[in-house]
This record gives sequence, C-alpha cells and structure tokens, in this order.
Amino acid sequence: MKLLLSNDDGFDAPGMKFLHSALYKKHSLTVSAPAIEQSGVGHAFTYRKGINLVEREYADGTPGFAVAGTPADCVKVALGHLLGELPDAVVSGINNGDNTGIAGFYSGTVGAAREAAFWGVPAVAFSVANNSEQFYEEYVDLIEGFVLRLTDKSMTFGENGKTVFYNVNFPGCVRGECKGIRVCQQSLAFYRDTYRKKNSENGEAEYWLRGVKEDVENSDDFDARAIENKWITVTPHHFDTTDFGVMKRMSDINAVWKE
Repeated sequence: MKLLLSNDDGFDAPGMKFLHSALYKKHSLTVSAPAIEQSGVGHAFTYRKGINLVEREYADGTPGFAVAGTPADCVKVALGHLLGELPDAVVSGINNGDNTGIAGFYSGTVGAAREAAFWGVPAVAFSVANNSEQFYEEYVDLIEGFVLRLTDKSMTFGENGKTVFYNVNFPGCVRGECKGIRVCQQSLAFYRDTYRKKNSENGEAEYWLRGVKEDVENSDDFDARAIENKWITVTPHHFDTTDFGVMKRMSDINAVWKE
C-alpha cells in the first residue's frame, strides 16, 4: 500500500522510527511530520500565513518532509500538495503516552488521523502508554496487521458511508501481561485541571497545567479503564458529532420564530 506517516512528537521521534521500521519493507511510505514536537495541539492548523517545509530523506531512502506546523498541517500539505495522489491510508504515531478518552480531542496524533478522514482517507492513530524498544519488538506485528486491514471496506466506512478513523492505544506492558485487544467506547472521564505558579528564568510568573483524570468508568468497555487493565484498545471514530436525538427533539424550533 501507499502510506503517509505522520505524528505529533516530531520528525525524528522514536515512535516514528518504530512505525517506519514496522512498515517500510512491505509498503511505499512517505513521512510528513512536524519539524519539532507538537504534542497537545489537537486539530489546530496554520491559516493566513505560509508553512515552511524541508525535504529530508528518511531512513532507507523513504521520502520525508519536516513541516514547520501542526500534525494536521502535515497531513493537509501532504494530501493537498506533496503527493501526486491520495494514499491508501494515513498512519499517525507512535505517540509517547496514551490518548484515551477526551485526550483524543487534545492530541495532535489523533488530529492527524482525523484530518485524513476529512479527505476520505482511512487512518489510524497509534499511541502507547510507555514508548520503549521492548514495546516495539513485542507489538510490531500487531501494528502491521492493523494497517493491512485498514483498506477493508468494513473498517474504512461506518454508517451512511462515513469515513472512519481509529484511535489505537497500547497499555505499555510486556506482551505476556497484555490481556488482548478490545474494541472500546471512548471514555468521557473528566480532567480536573489546575495550574501551578512558577517563576521563569527572568523572574516572570508562569502558570503550568496539571491535569488529573477523574470519574473514569468502571467498565473495560471504555478505553480509559481498559488500558489501565492492560488491554490494547481500539476505538473507531467519525467526525460527524451531530447529536441526532437532540436534533429530533428540536424539530419544532421554528415555532419560536413564528411566535
């Protein structure tokens, strides 16, 4: 397959090297990744100013582009300009740290996969709770297997033909301790955010975010709990966030206008 690789940890991040090593022997790869780390930028993209990119050959001759922008920028510029045709799939990661639950909204790794889905391209975001060489050696076959299945229509499209993107999280334990793979609902556990005041080197006050996840569901049917219990979690997403139940209940809203 022709695959586009991206991430949010940066062009030279260990997770990207792992991903490339898992896929380069069997697939045609192009890397388009941030020139520097862009963790936590969500789906932000560059608007009303230019994007600088540097062509850099990746390992084993893979064409690569270090982009001075966000993960969404990396996918946008690759699909809209750098590649002559759309790839078979976009693979994002491997992120250092899990992206379960609402963390997926903040994650640049997941943002890259979501951007691909906007273009109708199948995509997956891989994250691991503890990125390590041991993780790569033990789970690389599962990564390869999941990517191979991405172009299967049953996985690529959801209801009403909506393009699906996948958020896959590994628990970061050795394979012998992992319980297996579980398809999960996204957790809605809340982050209780506080800020700690520190003084910078020049004496100015800075406020540093500290978030604690609260109200994690008790069931392994939710990704945040399942990964804590050593499951590999797979959560299928689409980008239509319309609440159709509320939409139906508001069907008579025009009565307000007539009044």
